[in-house]
Amino acid sequence: MARPSVNFTILSNGLGNVPPSPSGTIAVFGTSSGGTKEVPSGPYYRTDNLVTDYGYGPSIELAANLIQSGIPVIFTKVDTDDPGAATAVTKNGSAGASVLTITGDPFDTYDVIVTPVKNGTAGSNPEPQFTISLDGGLTVSKAITMPANHIYAGLAASTGMTFNFTAATLGVGDTYTFTTTAPTWAAADVALAVDALRTSTLEAGLLYVVGACVKSEADTIAASTNQFLTDDQFISVILEARDFDGDTEAQWMTSLINDYQTFESDNIVVAAGPCLIPSAISKTQFRRNVGQLAIVRAGLVAISRGLNAVEDGALLPSKSGQPISTVFHNEKTNPGLDAARFLTVTSYRGLKGFYVTKPNIMSGPTSDFTLLQLRRVINEASRLTNIFFTKKLGTDVRLNRKTGLILERDARTLESGNDSLLTTGITSPGYASSVETIVSRADNISTTKTLSVTVEVLPLGYIETVNVKMTFINPALGSLAA
Repeated sequence: MARPSVNFTILSNGLGNVPPSPSGTIAVFGTSSGGTKEVPSGPYYRTDNLVTDYGYGPSIELAANLIQSGIPVIFTKVDTDDPGAATAVTKNGSAGASVLTITGDPFDTYDVIVTPVKNGTAGSNPEPQFTISLDGGLTVSKAITMPANHIYAGLAASTGMTFNFTAATLGVGDTYTFTTTAPTWAAADVALAVDALRTSTLEAGLLYVVGACVKSEADTIAASTNQFLTDDQFISVILEARDFDGDTEAQWMTSLINDYQTFESDNIVVAAGPCLIPSAISKTQFRRNVGQLAIVRAGLVAISRGLNAVEDGALLPSKSGQPISTVFHNEKTNPGLDAARFLTVTSYRGLKGFYVTKPNIMSGPTSDFTLLQLRRVINEASRLTNIFFTKKLGTDVRLNRKTGLILERDARTLESGNDSLLTTGITSPGYASSVETIVSRADNISTTKTLSVTVEVLPLGYIETVNVKMTFINPALGSLAA
């Protein structure tokens, strides 16, 4: 007979904690000046670590804005298809005789103005000085003294460009101007980078591809991102539509609408419209796709929150930044892309800044996933349900002696178990109105070894239109409110 004793069992989930969610982690894909392609890295929480590993470029700039906002970032480099290039330099003015040429492959899209601010000739005393602006004069460097060899390489590491002057006078009153293009990728290489993340141990809830994407390229990328579901990973994706590229705004809108007319996806957002976004690294103002504003907002709000919630304030480049003041397509003044399922930005009378019009997904006409938040919520519910039922694989259930089907008590135990996890992870945080797990009572488990489960999620409602009735009243006549 056993000695009298007190025995303890310490439970590890009495608080109802749910597994850490990757829904707030964002995976960024794009070209960069350094690092190894197709090797997902992170999550990053410091910009300097990211720059050390991968250098510079448009995708690094977006990742830096996300990191500055406190959003964990996974970065995957995409192979460069075409390197960046600079136009010929135009010299404006005749105060000096020095000629400027540029060598190196630019890392980004620059609108460069070199302005002499002190006369002189390289190698002479006093040395001439100049400033450099990378964004058309919006931000300007401090005065730079011309090196004795008249070659300035101070920006080579961060921009890829070396400034080569001829050994002649530099004159105040002159300017040297040129523009550059950023490196570009091929869609097949984006797909390889996406596959590399999918097969890694890193997880993210949102994927963002930096770089202009036409419909045929979106098809290639979609084929790769669709594979996440086969690996029990649940993600949403934002792609960038192309910029104006010499078109008028009207021509550009028509081109995008026609190009993407037949594109359908239940998890891909295509953002359209350029804006000016300041760099978190250099403060340079870059012309970027408005999707970069949307992805920052997505990383800062709950998965159920519409990116167009006006009370959350105007769109910011980062959590600590100032509202964006310059956009080149405002859906309010030039409507059409929102109706064509693109994510755009708009303005509201009486409010400063710009706001997401609607976080549209490029879904088909019968899809439930018209808005990004709906997809994000179902992704998280799917992730939690997958975890719960994966743990049940190989376990046993009792069968009803008369029917041979699952015993009612065991079916209810499974339902309540998953409901408990979903309540903690979905309804208690306010991501959905309700959830319910329904285990099939009709499966012949003893033969098929298969259990069918349905999870019903009642989403939140979203206000997109408010109808206001405004009137004077006469209390003697009563209220007119319906």
